Amino acid sequence: VVSALVVAPPALVVSAFRERAKTVLRDAQSGRRVRAVPLGDGLAYHAFLSHVWATGQDQVASLKTQLHVAEPGLRVFRDLDDLKDTGALESLVAQTQVMVFFLSRGFFESANCRRELLASFRQGKPFVAVVETAEAHGGGSAAVALLRAECEGCGDKDVAELTGALFDDESALVPWYREPAYAQASVLQICDRLWACGALEPPPAATAGDGASPAALKLGLPAPWASGPVVTASLVEAGLTTMLRDHALLVVRPVGG
Repeated sequence: VVSALVVAPPALVVSAFRERAKTVLRDAQSGRRVRAVPLGDGLAYHAFLSHVWATGQDQVASLKTQLHVAEPGLRVFRDLDDLKDTGALESLVAQTQVMVFFLSRGFFESANCRRELLASFRQGKPFVAVVETAEAHGGGSAAVALLRAECEGCGDKDVAELTGALFDDESALVPWYREPAYAQASVLQICDRLWACGALEPPPAATAGDGASPAALKLGLPAPWASGPVVTASLVEAGLTTMLRDHALLVVRPVGG
């Protein structure tokens, strides 16, 4: 008698393989997926990308794409994709869990950016402030000082009063880099803030007991992992190895990869 072999349907095998092969947001310790939380009543977006077109449009398009790669379940508002009526900006802010302000030259000179900023603070929305680093796109070594001065001098008293809340803690600002390896570090920092604000939930194995939340986030494949961050010359030159360690974020590769 020949025993029958119980074999999983090929489609399920392929599906499981693809799931394990995804370079997505994971708990750095267990390698399990970290996913977007289900949106509550009245919410349509996990994150709203507030930016000025002249110096931030292409960066925000890239950021939205990379956030969806990291966690496809994230609902992210970007005006070119989702805005139908500029008169509804305050309502759209109300439908958003976390605001992401992409701060580049001219942000505080934009009437719509100021509306989004004021609506966010008046509604008590948590926020992430991202600062452009490229001089050609409104960033550079003096970017924070220039943006702070722009905020203080924007001509809107209510916005000017928010200068301290935005800029006093410079360690809370997320630098935005264009080079792919650098940009991935920026995206991880933003995801870390989204998780801290409740837009991301811990993996299923970390929902009770001591492991109630991931201690660190990474973009990568499941275990086994190399013992530490992948360090490249470009990261060292940019000082990003320190940034990665300070924020407990790992960019990882499989052992032997």
